[in-house]
Amino acid sequence: MIIVSKTKLNTPCVTLPEGRDKQIMPLLEGMLMVSGYHELMYNNTQEGGGMDYEQFEAQVEEIEKSNRKHLATFETWLKAKGLTDKTINNHINNVDFYINFYLNYYEPQDIRYGCYSIGGFLGSFFIRKALWSSCAQIKSNAASIKKFYACMLENGVVEKDDYANLCQDIKEDMDEWLEAMLTYGEA
Repeated sequence: MIIVSKTKLNTPCVTLPEGRDKQIMPLLEGMLMVSGYHELMYNNTQEGGGMDYEQFEAQVEEIEKSNRKHLATFETWLKAKGLTDKTINNHINNVDFYINFYLNYYEPQDIRYGCYSIGGFLGSFFIRKALWSSCAQIKSNAASIKKFYACMLENGVVEKDDYANLCQDIKEDMDEWLEAMLTYGEA
């Protein structure tokens, strides 16, 4: 059994079913290094703060329900800005993939953690996992996610410091993410 622990934000951990740990360990280690996790602990018990699959699924379902409300708020916010339906749908799809897939991929996470997870997403996960990834899509996703969190800031869901961190990470790391995309595309 693998227990993933000690994230940047000291969030809850996930316990993987015994037997699957050996199958996915090489992939998991690479993803965790990029995503800000800095310690893996091996444990053959359910003790240690992990959660079973049913708990994981229940938490993801609860988060996705909350996220639907946030996406509806975002859609209304975008419409008020006068954007076209096509542009709105693009932003919604980009954000939905980030908050409902990526943020819940390793462990269920509230959208507030998304302000601190953008590098692992655009700099690695998106490049490797999204078949449609490209430099243009990285930029598009960054713009969508930045707009989403601006909306969440205006609605009191995230704090000003959290949003500032997200914007700073995008500004400082974009060239690195684009280089990673080009390098990955050549491999």
